[in-house]
Amino acid sequence: MRSNAARGAAWKARSRRWLEAHGYIVVDLEIVRNVFTSRGMFSHKKDQLASDLMGVNADGYLWVQVKGYTIKRPSLAPARRAFQAYPLPPATTRCIHIWKLRARKPEIIECQ
Repeated sequence: MRSNAARGAAWKARSRRWLEAHGYIVVDLEIVRNVFTSRGMFSHKKDQLASDLMGVNADGYLWVQVKGYTIKRPSLAPARRAFQAYPLPPATTRCIHIWKLRARKPEIIECQ
């Protein structure tokens, strides 16, 4: 069984490919830091601007939070609250990509 991190990375890669196929230049907004403790090293991931990816094209910016659809529908309320913590510049859209099992395109939910 794959780990949660591996599944999340796969859904994020699918969103990246989908955005690039639709004419966006895609930037990764997730910061990965290695933390060293007495028990060893572990990686810590943190999103910038509450987003996993940012897409840029001639029309503006797209901030994307990627979720995977497993047994239960992912909770969208925390993602929406995280988006509200940041101001929305002009020509910017915030959205959540939900990847269903064997889907060819994401379900897109816009958050304003």
